[in-house]
Amino acid sequence: MRFKLRKVWHDLYYALASERAAKFAMCCRDVAAQVDISDSVDSWILSFRLKLHVSLCQACSNYLVFSRFLKQKMALLSRQKFDAKDLVDVNQKLMQEHARKN
Repeated sequence: MRFKLRKVWHDLYYALASERAAKFAMCCRDVAAQVDISDSVDSWILSFRLKLHVSLCQACSNYLVFSRFLKQKMALLSRQKFDAKDLVDVNQKLMQEHARKN
């Protein structure tokens, strides 16, 4: 249901939005670059544009969730001693939680 609502929102936004409003929503490349740079956004306008795009785009929403999860886990792992088994466990947890089930 959530995916259908996002698709309706996406289609409605781009059907009614002017060319300028469509550019305001950013492109996926810009969103990915911003997410990779940092979690904190400096300006409220950029923050709004990022949230608008993520509300429109399922792929960027997934990327944002995965990126934050990985940053959190890497920060945790960098503070601890770990071995290869820990990395395998993290990978398996990611796959179980986020892989699509066909």
